[in-house]
Amino acid sequence: MSLASSAPVSTTYRVLAAHRVSLGRSGEVAVDPWRSRADLLTPLESSVVAACHGAATLDEHAARALSMGVRGTSGAIRTVLSELADRGVLVSDEEICRMLATEASSESRGAEAPILASEAREPEAPAAFDEPLRVQLIGAPTRDRPRSLRRAIESYARDVVERGRAIEILIVDDGSTSTVETAAVLRDVASRTSARVRLVDRAAKHRFSKAIAAISGAPLHVVQRALAPDEPGVFAAGAARNVLLLAGVDQGSLQIDDDTVCDLRAAPDARPGLRARSFDDPTEMWFDERDERKASIGIAAAHEQLLGRRASASLLSAMEQGDADLRAASAGLLTRASRGGVVRCTQLGVRGDSALGTMVHLLTTASPTRDRLVATEAIYRRAITSRRLTRAVSAATITELDTCMTFAIGLDARSLLPPFPPVERNEDGLFGSILSACDPSALFGHLPVTVAHEPEDPRQTAFEIVFDQAGRIGVNDMIAGLASASLHEIDHRSPAAAHESLARALLGWIDLPEDELFERLAWMLARRLSQRLARITSLLRESRREPSFWARDLDRLADVLRERIEDPTRAVPHDLTARHALPEARALAVRRVREYAEILSWWPAIWEAARALRSRGDELGEVLS
Repeated sequence: MSLASSAPVSTTYRVLAAHRVSLGRSGEVAVDPWRSRADLLTPLESSVVAACHGAATLDEHAARALSMGVRGTSGAIRTVLSELADRGVLVSDEEICRMLATEASSESRGAEAPILASEAREPEAPAAFDEPLRVQLIGAPTRDRPRSLRRAIESYARDVVERGRAIEILIVDDGSTSTVETAAVLRDVASRTSARVRLVDRAAKHRFSKAIAAISGAPLHVVQRALAPDEPGVFAAGAARNVLLLAGVDQGSLQIDDDTVCDLRAAPDARPGLRARSFDDPTEMWFDERDERKASIGIAAAHEQLLGRRASASLLSAMEQGDADLRAASAGLLTRASRGGVVRCTQLGVRGDSALGTMVHLLTTASPTRDRLVATEAIYRRAITSRRLTRAVSAATITELDTCMTFAIGLDARSLLPPFPPVERNEDGLFGSILSACDPSALFGHLPVTVAHEPEDPRQTAFEIVFDQAGRIGVNDMIAGLASASLHEIDHRSPAAAHESLARALLGWIDLPEDELFERLAWMLARRLSQRLARITSLLRESRREPSFWARDLDRLADVLRERIEDPTRAVPHDLTARHALPEARALAVRRVREYAEILSWWPAIWEAARALRSRGDELGEVLS
């Protein structure tokens, strides 16, 4: 099938300019980073371009411009649009295909398999050099949960063995009292499934830390902080995940939670094809308990549909099959894809407990999720208090959005990945933010397959807690905000330089007097909360305040957010104030930033030390199979 005939409808056009610089009454300059060009626009052209959102025909763009108040007749605006298309300010999706093809031609596309959602099958032959990344490791952190661990690891081990995959399972146990029981569970699972299973306990982590410090030259206390922090009572899954990262250097690996079950189901409404999507969460949610059909693919092959692939080649392959959807792709996403963008991180959907820290975001979710959520008041209340849902994409999706959830995540570790923050919650959210900031080629993939997430103890919550959680941030959210405010200071000449320069920027923030630091953080948070208030206002206007039970809760949420904006302590992380008085919480927040910055600075050397240990055959932990 030829490129021209197989591309999306050639009369669909979009604006690729990611930046527009005003020239006052003279118009503006539209800057297109993908094609390294700038276009001078007249005031009329500027207003027409501002009305062009997403991909549409020229007639559709003209109708939208009229509806947004652009002066002129439909015919006159249509003529302007045609001239902009002739000049290349508006670009057809056919031309985008050609640009992606130029990038994709640098690698073999013969190995690109169709992205066919739940109908994909296991690869029939071993991976060749030019084929997509193969998963070689599945890792899970655990702590004092042997029953959940048994259920989880047995399900993943059976999936791996039954599909003939030579994948090792690595468990990092942070438990202080349960390591013997954990080892017994894993030995039993290994003997009954014939899977290769390894266990890393606290003693093994300390030995590993010393070996890494000796090779890398990093201070031992920094390495131990990253991999084996000694802070009793503090959530430290991030440190265990760092051990898993280093164990998977140069490989494709998966990280799972120990309360998930490898029961893969096709996402509701799953369909073939590949989407490129920006601007908002690519996942949808369903709130009824449904018996979705079992997926015909294993956990590793599900991730391998996108993990480690060049985005340009994957998108072009889908375009040639007529199964690509670029309507919601930003110029930034297409630029990343065309300049060697690689899917460094993949995620499956979840079924059962939401795995969310808070359900407050459900109140302002977009349609079609919102339509399902507020179909009845009973569904709405039950979804938020029970925390149970199905969340997934309906088609394989590539995005530059960096939201990460580690209950079932795939990682391409053939080049440097950032460290997780070793302590406190939302370690996966900060990981995604740092990966996107430090690697301008990094993209994220979502697959239309779900895993079960069933904690031993139900995590029901009172509806009122939603409002108590609104507008609050955790310490890792705070670090992510500081990193986002430091993007202009990151040196992207190499991955190591990016990590080290971001570390310096974070240390620069905490060199400020403490009052000034938290004043600036409070201002950044107030701006974010103001954006959420604007969204609430927009939702209420668009919905005409229906249904009324939901509208009343949005009004209440808006009142809470206004109170947060006025709260002088709003920027002090709530996970710290829950355990400490305000002065101690502020001091600890500053310490958390310093600790993560130190780890970030030394992480490239730590990564290379892990690679050296692996190359000489040093095996982490104890083999139990």
